[in-house]
Amino acid sequence: MVELILIHALKKLHLLVESTIHFLIKKKLHILYTSKLKIHNKMYSSNQSFRASSSNMALLLNGKGLHMLNPWHICVDFDMEAITISKRNRVLIGVDKKTLAFRFIRSIFVDEHIFGADIHIKVVGGEGSAYYLSKADARKIESLLLEYNRTKKGKGIIFS
Repeated sequence: MVELILIHALKKLHLLVESTIHFLIKKKLHILYTSKLKIHNKMYSSNQSFRASSSNMALLLNGKGLHMLNPWHICVDFDMEAITISKRNRVLIGVDKKTLAFRFIRSIFVDEHIFGADIHIKVVGGEGSAYYLSKADARKIESLLLEYNRTKKGKGIIFS
């Protein structure tokens, strides 16, 4: 009798965990989808910021589906002249952020995969990477940084 009660309780617990995970994934995908709609198809000038995050399709097709709950985000802010790369921790409690200054960039490396692309930005004293972005976003970040460098005339990015 006790075994039946335990089995029944475990089944209910399993259903509760499954429904909670399903709800969280659905909510996260909805938030990502609506934020992607706000990000794409805009023209970005030098006084605005550009934001991108890991593509869910690239994460899934590259075997990194678990990172769909905590993707990489990158923000290039032209007003503050800073690049911020962030990713939620594995336990989904905190966020790790790395901020890089524009004028100290040494190199920009875009590593394209069959699905998605990684961007690696090296600066004096460190480096930052964002993984599984869409290829268009990675190329856009690279071109925006290079264009920003071109318009600064000696005050911009220092490539060495």
